[in-house]
Amino acid sequence: MVGERGWCLVTTDSRIRRNKLEKEAVRVNNVRMFYFSRNQLSGKEMGQALKKALPKMEELAQNQPAPFTASIGNGDVTLRDTFDDSEDRE
Repeated sequence: MVGERGWCLVTTDSRIRRNKLEKEAVRVNNVRMFYFSRNQLSGKEMGQALKKALPKMEELAQNQPAPFTASIGNGDVTLRDTFDDSEDRE
């Protein structure tokens, strides 16, 4: 539903990008996924990181076609996977 509605997924589960089935679900469903590079952050720390990262997240979501994964760390956003290569697919 996230990809279908054009929403962005924000998660603390960075393992999604390493799990073959979950990664394929992101690709097939055309999801824009942002994840925290550190999942031990408190709620307050996550809020602060999101506040700093939001302009970069918006820019990436508007300019980078789905699907993709990007990490959020210290207010910075880094594009990690655009699913351009098919080497991980079977």
